[in-house]
Amino acid sequence: MGASLHQVQDWYSHWSEGYRWWSGGHVADSYDAGCTGSGPCKRPPDLIEKFYREHPRTEVRSILVGRYGGSNLSNISDDKLIDLYLYTYTEPRSDPRSDFGYDTDYFFGFTERDLTMSAETIYWILTFFSQLDPCRAAQLWLSYTPPSSDQVLDFLNTGSYRQ
Repeated sequence: MGASLHQVQDWYSHWSEGYRWWSGGHVADSYDAGCTGSGPCKRPPDLIEKFYREHPRTEVRSILVGRYGGSNLSNISDDKLIDLYLYTYTEPRSDPRSDFGYDTDYFFGFTERDLTMSAETIYWILTFFSQLDPCRAAQLWLSYTPPSSDQVLDFLNTGSYRQ
């Protein structure tokens, strides 16, 4: 089930964003965004500063607050705000993404992509549970405690789940 859900979620963060396996996928853009396979993705500080010289922080925050309204952007680092800005205002494989890198796998939770991906993930989980023995499914469901938002983000960024 986990592998299947991973494929569904990868569709949103890779295929739907224009990153196809035959075109090299998102490896180059992710690497440029500091995704090296050793811990969470983090751009080099000089690249972050270069972005904000070209796009002033206050303007970027103001534009994104205008676009995402009530979403809390204050907890998002300057580095990840670059990804949110690039996701929202650039096309896949475009020069801005190549210039600054792009962590296509980062999960914000409030973008159209993330909300749709979450809804589809929930649909497939419920479909899975509906095919189990009703008594066993009820047992599993009643003992289930959903992870916190921080745990979900941690899992999506590191691939491991800590309780």
